[in-house]
Amino acid sequence: MSNINNTAVIIGLFALVVVIANLAEQREGLRSLVFGTLLALNVVFVYTYGFYAPANADPPISIEAAMAARFISAIVGIFTTLALFPSVRRWLARLLPQHVPSVSGSGFDPDSPVHMTALVFCGYLFASTVLDFVLAGGMTGLASELSQQGGFAVNSQVLNMVVFIMFALLGVGIVVRRPPLQALERLGLRAPTPRELLIGIGTALLMIGIAIGVGFFWEIIVGEDTLQQQTQVSALLSQSITTLGVALIISSTAAIGEEIAFRGALQPIFGVGVTSIFFALVHIQYTLTPASLIIVVVGFALGMLRQRYNTTTSIVAHFVYNYGQMFALIWVRYAFAKG
Repeated sequence: MSNINNTAVIIGLFALVVVIANLAEQREGLRSLVFGTLLALNVVFVYTYGFYAPANADPPISIEAAMAARFISAIVGIFTTLALFPSVRRWLARLLPQHVPSVSGSGFDPDSPVHMTALVFCGYLFASTVLDFVLAGGMTGLASELSQQGGFAVNSQVLNMVVFIMFALLGVGIVVRRPPLQALERLGLRAPTPRELLIGIGTALLMIGIAIGVGFFWEIIVGEDTLQQQTQVSALLSQSITTLGVALIISSTAAIGEEIAFRGALQPIFGVGVTSIFFALVHIQYTLTPASLIIVVVGFALGMLRQRYNTTTSIVAHFVYNYGQMFALIWVRYAFAKG
């Protein structure tokens, strides 16, 4: 229960920061509060992941892993602190889509408290993904941890979806800066047309074909044993999905939550390319191979769907991409069991 309470407090605190950042868009006096709060969070982040977590890891981690955690957390702390300064954000703005004041949600605005907060929180998300992997003991440790948990936890998947949607809505300023309908429009959410549904499904099937081809090609290069070692986490996750109902929940929650957050909220600010790479980086712990570049390709395809059509179309494609592979795995497993 204490872990649940701690998680709720952390999520609530971060949500409050996003709300204040939205208020600071029109209230100059709140900008220093956003700056100070984010600076304090940077210090807490570095201490938690760089010192407290390694010292209290269960089971204990190696000295090398502890040093790696401190180094990574320090680098991220430096980045997220530099991101608080307008001159740094203006330099970053040269590398990102240009902000057009007259167009809602277009490009990165270096003077926006919301965009500054998004930049810092993205740093936290990426770093926590990598650091959780390090603190778990790498691929082997993470696989062992997942094995003990029994693979996917459906409750966690639903919670992740809710958190992603909540931060996406708060980030675009629902109620604070935009009425609900405008917030949904900013996120690219609307009912898809039959053509958009077909395009989403077709894109997903194409991505599945590419993923299968890349997987076969990589197995030929490195061999089956090496591939199994590199993908043991994703294999454990796949094995834990035993029914189509579970596959449906996991596929839908991941598609809805991630697309609304990544393609709906972040992509208009950071662009298709940067968002696709970031999307891949926060999934990279599941399969550490060059074939992981397929995640970048998938992210780019989903991003183009969002840019050309809407986020709903990318949700459809993401769902079919996930569910299609899970359905095939369950069907093959069932066919072999009966045979």
